[in-house]
Amino acid sequence: MLSPRSDFLVPPQPYSSSDVYPWRFNRGLSYIRRPLLKVEHTSGDELIWGNRHLYHSHGYLFDLIVTSRIFAQSAKMRELIGKFNRERGDTFNDDVAKVRPVVLAADLVLANDKRARRYIEAYRQRQKQ
Repeated sequence: MLSPRSDFLVPPQPYSSSDVYPWRFNRGLSYIRRPLLKVEHTSGDELIWGNRHLYHSHGYLFDLIVTSRIFAQSAKMRELIGKFNRERGDTFNDDVAKVRPVVLAADLVLANDKRARRYIEAYRQRQKQ
């Protein structure tokens, strides 16, 4: 939720100054990422939002997580992002292996290192599943 700040360019904790610069993408204090606005009145606080914006912010946040562009602070979120990265890497490696299976295998065998052998073994295990 976005709340009023006395100085727009001074972010609250735990945010940094880059989170308030409007020309930056993927800001923690961006309206697209925080579609709920807290408006302070003398009679009390009010929470406002737009239905369409709330809907689109959900998709934007999901995209940031799935594409690993969100700055994860918790260990669980970093673990989830690592999982997405590994899955994308495995998919990419499998796609490359389908396009150049013989050449890739020869390159990896010629490389003769532990990482290459681990990749070959992991690829074979995935093919068995």
